[in-house]
Amino acid sequence: MQLREYIEAGAKKAGSLTALGKLLDMSQPNMSHAKAGKQSLTTAAAVQLADYIGADLRAVIAANELVTEKKEEKRAFWGSLLNPKESYVRHMMN
Repeated sequence: MQLREYIEAGAKKAGSLTALGKLLDMSQPNMSHAKAGKQSLTTAAAVQLADYIGADLRAVIAANELVTEKKEEKRAFWGSLLNPKESYVRHMMN
């Protein structure tokens, strides 16, 4: 899943994106930017979001990191946490 999908799940549970932002101590504009993939959440907000929606913590943090990560090696690492079938080691050997 992408960060946008986790944020949408949280907003649905909270009732709105603004309400979710209040729970995560983030402004509505920052939440909108994160949902649009223009910025990531704080690490604390990503952890709180995972707890709030009952999602896998590592997957939410990985999705959050992928929003801003530019280095292909690190993107492969974070991506492997989203899709465990494609291991990081296998990717690096290709």
